[in-house]
Amino acid sequence: MISDFYRKLIVGEVVNSFFIVVTKPLTLINSFVIIGLLSLHDFGVYRLVLSFQSMVSGFSINFLDSLVLNEMNVTHGEKQNGRARYIFKEYVYLKLLVGIALTLGVFFLAEVIGSYYDGAVAMWIRIISFLFVIENIRSLLVIFLQYKLNFFLSSFYSFAYEAVKLILIFLIYTYHTLNVSEVLLLTVFTHLAIIPFMLRPVVRGYIQEDRMDEGYSEKKSLLLELLKKCGSWTISRYYLLNFSQNVRPWIINGFLGTEAVAIFSVALSFLGSLKSFISFNSLKVYLPRELGSEEKLIGIIGRGGRYLTYIYACIFFGGLVAVPLTVYLLFPKYILSLPYFYIISSSMFFFGISTIVGQILYSLRLQRELFFTVLVGLISTAIFSVLLIPFFGLYGVAWEFFFTQFIVFMVSYFFLLQYKPELRITMREVLFFDEYDKILFFRGLHFLRKRIMSFF
Repeated sequence: MISDFYRKLIVGEVVNSFFIVVTKPLTLINSFVIIGLLSLHDFGVYRLVLSFQSMVSGFSINFLDSLVLNEMNVTHGEKQNGRARYIFKEYVYLKLLVGIALTLGVFFLAEVIGSYYDGAVAMWIRIISFLFVIENIRSLLVIFLQYKLNFFLSSFYSFAYEAVKLILIFLIYTYHTLNVSEVLLLTVFTHLAIIPFMLRPVVRGYIQEDRMDEGYSEKKSLLLELLKKCGSWTISRYYLLNFSQNVRPWIINGFLGTEAVAIFSVALSFLGSLKSFISFNSLKVYLPRELGSEEKLIGIIGRGGRYLTYIYACIFFGGLVAVPLTVYLLFPKYILSLPYFYIISSSMFFFGISTIVGQILYSLRLQRELFFTVLVGLISTAIFSVLLIPFFGLYGVAWEFFFTQFIVFMVSYFFLLQYKPELRITMREVLFFDEYDKILFFRGLHFLRKRIMSFF
């Protein structure tokens, strides 16, 4: 039943979005608490150590997580669960090997790295070196939980991490003031405290899969086969996307100076916060499983695009109220960023359907086409920056961002129609509701009413 498919898709997305919403305040509180506990110098060193960890993480293979999860779901949709489990097993070995190598490398080179800074830096780097293998274990757990459609636990991890870390900070602070070493140790320990609880359902699910497939095995490496087919384009796209996302501040700095970078970055941060209210994690899991159903794909891009357009329209108008209030109350020195936020946030009107189009391309393994969409976006940024910024300043940057987002969406849609012409949609399908939408709406209201009444 298509209605059952939509129900699962929506419920999964609601669960993901719920944990995003409740985790954000905890993340913010943790940040403010750590800022308050550490001196200005210690907090600066703390951020440097964490930035070093993030920088080294770039040598990890986290950019393959989505590729592997997508392949697992595609093979599941093709009724080849054994292949999905086998790919995951190979990826477990690879991720653990890379994580252990990075941990050992950083741990034993900490003295050399620390010699350029304060003497204690070497010890702090050794502490955070364990995060490389820990983070890889965490990502593997999340991949398998999402594959098994356990969106509660896969989304719960971040919430549990922030909550447990905050509780531990307050418990320790009642006895003495925390220093950089203890805050970093808490970061490592919190992960170690949560992972065992997440590991049990993953191991149980893996064993269950193994029994169902009666010890399925392959003579060749399915992961290596996947990497040969899509790996080069995936890696190229990852680094090009990383470059394109970070080049705009340097362009702004070159034309308008450092203060302009700060002003526009704040506007972009608020837009990112609004967009992140919907995770699309359930779509990334369910969509690859339905590639063989033309009816469901048409429903996803048409009906899903319609719903997301209206949802993001509501988020847009809510942001027009919430963001200015937040800036006026908490960040008054960044009031200048508001006009640019208004312009770039209008891209949310097509962000939902653009994400669906991109995810369908990803599910179809069209990594080359996705690489070229990123390349087009980078070229668009360069051209519109040169044309608009000298004459319109930061307004030119804002309009460049909007035009680039729209062009990337249209190029993605063009590539999609080359492979799936039946997924062509009209503006009427995106903007107007039909009878089926009304049925789904009233069913949703009935479901919510039953849930609410069950508490009384």
